[in-house]
Amino acid sequence: MAIYCIGDIRADVFINLKDYVVSTSDVSLGGTVANFSVVSRKLGQDIKLVGTAANDAVGDFLTEELSAFGIDVSYVTRTRAGMNSILMAINNGDLLGYRMMEVPRVRYDGLGDIDFSVINPVEGDVVHTSGGCIPENDDGTADLVAFVKRAKACGACISFDLNMRMNDFGTSEKRMGFIREIADTADFLFGAKDEFEALADEKNYETAARKFKNGFRTVVCRNEADDVFYISPDDEGFVKVNPVKVVNPNGAGDTFDASFIFAKAKGYSVRKCVEFASYVAGYMISSTASRDVPDISACMEYLDH
Repeated sequence: MAIYCIGDIRADVFINLKDYVVSTSDVSLGGTVANFSVVSRKLGQDIKLVGTAANDAVGDFLTEELSAFGIDVSYVTRTRAGMNSILMAINNGDLLGYRMMEVPRVRYDGLGDIDFSVINPVEGDVVHTSGGCIPENDDGTADLVAFVKRAKACGACISFDLNMRMNDFGTSEKRMGFIREIADTADFLFGAKDEFEALADEKNYETAARKFKNGFRTVVCRNEADDVFYISPDDEGFVKVNPVKVVNPNGAGDTFDASFIFAKAKGYSVRKCVEFASYVAGYMISSTASRDVPDISACMEYLDH
């Protein structure tokens, strides 16, 4: 089973402070599907990343980092456009806050440079993507939607995280329409409480999530530190999230998704997959290391108990 991860690759910039004085800084691989890809690879999955990276030193750094994890980057298109970054400030180990940095002359161009015709998932493969790679206006989004539908027709499993980034990319009817099209195709649909409410035009996230239920789809609605709601063709319920000290929340949803897909591929129940995904995401956000996850033996021990 191969997992095709389609979406954004970014550079995350960490500013580390001691008593509010800058002590060190660091640049790390980031982006929604890059995070998903790295976590999936650490869990032993076969990952093929589909996206764009700037044709400059930053793009070289990011693709080399991905390759070092054993991720196939042959479908990463190098472009003249650059990439935005996320800046995070950490003081004495505690996160102060984070924000998107839009570097001058740098913008996220979406997926318009990707040739989806050369990408051919087969039955049993997984295609994972995210609303975070769908900006307000992008000609490549229609190609992404068509590709997802073609992959579904070939027997691939579709995994989609809403990750709508409404503050960054807006909620135009065109953009929301593309997101709805992919959501309607998805076998596994992930998202946060406010995203489901916005997409379904509901004030209650459980009611909103139920709108996406059908005969084959599993819907998982995260609610930050509160219980996760899930609904599948055979089961539904809430899973309690164990409290942890948050060190770095960046990539929590991506880690959750990757862990869920890992467990589901192993044949575990939806509820067990949600429990496991919550456990791994909690482990990650409470660690000082980037995209830190338990080793495979610890993961399997958790799943088997």
